[in-house]
Amino acid sequence: KKRFPWENAKLPMSERFFLFAESLPISSGKLAGQKLRLRDWQKDMLRPVFDRQVDGKRIVRTALFSFPRKNGKTQLAAVIALAFLCGPLTEERGVGIGGGSGRTQAYLEIKELAAIIDRVPWMSDRLNVRSFNKLIEDSVTGSTYEALSSDARKAHGLSPSCVIADEIAMWRDRDLWENLISGMDAREQP
Repeated sequence: KKRFPWENAKLPMSERFFLFAESLPISSGKLAGQKLRLRDWQKDMLRPVFDRQVDGKRIVRTALFSFPRKNGKTQLAAVIALAFLCGPLTEERGVGIGGGSGRTQAYLEIKELAAIIDRVPWMSDRLNVRSFNKLIEDSVTGSTYEALSSDARKAHGLSPSCVIADEIAMWRDRDLWENLISGMDAREQP
């Protein structure tokens, strides 16, 4: 039983993602409370990431986006994380990781996800936000999203479905990145 427009498997994955993204609210600033509207350049940037497929599987595994301040990086990263956690890109017991240069930076993404979840009734019903642990759990799929700082040593043994590496140029070293990327090999469509 389909409840949401992005559950239409006949649509290209990018269109499903765009429907999902634009159903979510902006959580702060002068547009807070309004529905997110992706700009054309954002859609152009994301379309190839989600739609390049071979045998029904995405072939783009890593995408690097760099754009100026105040262009919605945190909101867009949060929407991508939510799409993997409970939206059109989710999988059973998926693991999402938000990495930042330090604890504060890593926590910013969880705060943004929590702010969106709090404003979307179906999400707040099914997602358990554990701010203290910097972890969000989906009660339907068993998927999780966790914030880790680049100095974290707990990335060993993880098999992430999605990694959002914020401000990666500021990371102290590449250890967390390399552990997360190599852990993605265990997933069918990370």
